[in-house]
Amino acid sequence: MKYYYHFLAFIGGFNIMLIEMCGFRVLQIHFGSSIYVTGLLLATIMVSLSLGYYCGGKISEKAKDLKPLLFPLIAAAGYICLFDIFLSGKICSVLFRLGGHVGYKVIPPSAATIILFSFPMLVLSLITPFLIKWLTINRQSLQLPTLGVGEIAGQLMAISTIGSVIGTLVTSFVFLPFIGIKLTYVIAIGLTLVAVTAGFYLSGLPGKRIGSIGTLAIILVMALIISAPKSNKDTVYEGESLYGHVDLRIHKAGTRDEVIVYKPSNIYTHTVYYPNNRLRNYFFLEFINYGLLFHAENYLMLGSGGGAVMKLLPELDSQASIIGVELDPTIIDISKKYFGVMTNEKVRLIDDDARAYLEKNKTKFDYVMVDVFRNDSIPAHCITKEFYDLVFSRLNDDGILFVNTNLLWQFLTTGLENYYDPLAHFCSTLFQAGFQSIYYNNHYNLGLLYAFKTKTSLTEIREKIKKEIADEKLDIDARISLALNYFSTIPVDEQWQNDSPFLDDSVPVHLIYSVDLRKFGGYEKRFRKAFNHPVWKKRRKNDNPDLKMITLRYLETKFNSPEQKQLNKSKYAQDILEWLAANDGLSSQAVIKYGLLREVEEHLLSNAEFVSDPKYKEVYHLILGQKLALAGVENGDREMLEEALLHLQKAM
Repeated sequence: MKYYYHFLAFIGGFNIMLIEMCGFRVLQIHFGSSIYVTGLLLATIMVSLSLGYYCGGKISEKAKDLKPLLFPLIAAAGYICLFDIFLSGKICSVLFRLGGHVGYKVIPPSAATIILFSFPMLVLSLITPFLIKWLTINRQSLQLPTLGVGEIAGQLMAISTIGSVIGTLVTSFVFLPFIGIKLTYVIAIGLTLVAVTAGFYLSGLPGKRIGSIGTLAIILVMALIISAPKSNKDTVYEGESLYGHVDLRIHKAGTRDEVIVYKPSNIYTHTVYYPNNRLRNYFFLEFINYGLLFHAENYLMLGSGGGAVMKLLPELDSQASIIGVELDPTIIDISKKYFGVMTNEKVRLIDDDARAYLEKNKTKFDYVMVDVFRNDSIPAHCITKEFYDLVFSRLNDDGILFVNTNLLWQFLTTGLENYYDPLAHFCSTLFQAGFQSIYYNNHYNLGLLYAFKTKTSLTEIREKIKKEIADEKLDIDARISLALNYFSTIPVDEQWQNDSPFLDDSVPVHLIYSVDLRKFGGYEKRFRKAFNHPVWKKRRKNDNPDLKMITLRYLETKFNSPEQKQLNKSKYAQDILEWLAANDGLSSQAVIKYGLLREVEEHLLSNAEFVSDPKYKEVYHLILGQKLALAGVENGDREMLEEALLHLQKAM
């Protein structure tokens, strides 16, 4: 019988770590894998364990048999079956949506952790203190007369800890990668129920019939849940890899084009690729635009993901070679099977960490792309000066770096926000790594950066773009993408060179994550808190308002009747245009720079006076060109794209 108690202690430790490792993966899927999510999970579990140890000690003092331990274990198995297998996705989805209103980075993952894991952890932690007491008072019958309380406690805790070690390793390296989260939970439930059933029978307890019936009921429900078909008919692959959850879906975009979507979590979509309509993959064209523009011959892609860029580049430049480095071998297999990446002497995929690859490989490249940042987690070792020192050393003398940062630039601030600007510190990191010119592009609201190893002026870039898009031999999709890039790329603030860089020794990940990207949707939101500030009230009445004050005046009347709101919007757009004409000049670049395109678009296109006024020519052609480009891409209409290109050229 003593071996049963040792087995029970082992199973307790094993299941605690099994559930904890599953917890990391479950929260990663829904809330990301930031340091906040990790810290919240660990803290909540530790609180549950401490409560369980305390309660286990209390219960053991009053227990006359094993029933006070075995029945809670049955309840925990049923709880895991219901909440962690059956309801987990629904609970996390509801809490994720709630995150838009309360404590986005704290409350939803905290609530999910408490609901999903607290009760099972509390019950499993009852085992060790309960067994210490039970073996102590039953030493004679268990033939353990020579063991003291300390030795009994030491043995049980050692066995439980060994169970935890094995549970951690087996779950991490075997269960999650090969059978997934749900079946891993099934193993935990199965082991628990085996231990409970054995306990009833070995102890000769009168409740063994109830225990057996409860066990069978849980197993039956569990089997029905596991065998249920997937609810999402578009999912072609869903599973776990060594590095995270993989959800790949193929469905129709609108009524025509098939689209492949790879999502490692609910809050991050890594790849959206249209296999049958290259025109719609404009986002990925931004990755390689400057490589094509400066005639790069060999490319390196750090974080190749689904492989959309690896697929596009050979189609646009058959002479170019590219190496894609991807940490997750499962994603490499998916990129070949579903995204159609064909590896050959010019296209290679390597399974490795981005920084480790740079350390080991001394090859130099013309163009390096870094796409390892997510808006739910940023690998700290790939955002530091030391990392970009490596990148810099692997670029040829006239090499170019592209980074998809997921960090946004706040062009206009009130001066009252007191916010931490990670983009400024990241650009300082690049400057201090040796890059001479850095340009920012936010056409897709993802904060794309182009960094040049040698000094390169914006005028030089734009002249190259003009020349390139005039070449009809170049595909129309690449020409349109370059034309849009002409307007949406601007130099970063040179004063950022003086900000502190990210270093291996100090990456303030908590501050980077604290910037809620959803607050950056429009610059108007930045002024709401400053609206009633005494200094700003005075400035709003100024006869010569700046752009910030124009925005504040508009906000004062924004929520009137629909008719008045439309009049205010037209007046707002007109005030913006007049301000631009008097200050930066009424150019398409100025409109792009301040993110004002949406504010003036409707006003310009619906007002004949503005359409015919020569001084608004640039902005008018820019707006029309962008609208036609988007429509042409959506409809796969090359004639529309040709017309869009003409308008964009007139706006240059």
